[in-house]
Order: sequence, then structure tokens, then C-alpha cells
Amino acid sequence: MPPMKSIHRPDCDQTLENAVEAIRPSFHDLVSLADLSVEAAAGPDIPEAFIALARRAESMGWTMGVA
Repeated sequence: MPPMKSIHRPDCDQTLENAVEAIRPSFHDLVSLADLSVEAAAGPDIPEAFIALARRAESMGWTMGVA
């Protein structure tokens, strides 16, 4: 199984659009590797895997609110 793609550090404004662009490759890897649905990320009970992805983005310099 290939590793997840990395999340790029913010090099511009921390807008939602920029965060989506930076996190998207890892998000899609997570969905396919963990057999999660994209819809689960938008639901009220977000799976821990998506929360971990947001924390990973936060560790790269993105704010948790944007991630």
C-alpha cells in the first residue's frame, strides 16, 4: 500500500480554498486507503481518521479551523 501524499505548508493566505488545495491529495488517499466515504467528512459524526488528517494539516502550519 503506497503512503499518503504529504500536506504542503501554507505559503499564502490561509483561506479555505488554499487549504482544500493543500489537503485534497491526502484526503483522497485517506478515503481510498481507509475505505471511508467522502460524505462521512461532512456529517455530524466525523470519523477519527478525518480529525487526525486535520491535526496533521495543523502540524504543517494550517489552522485547525481552516483544516
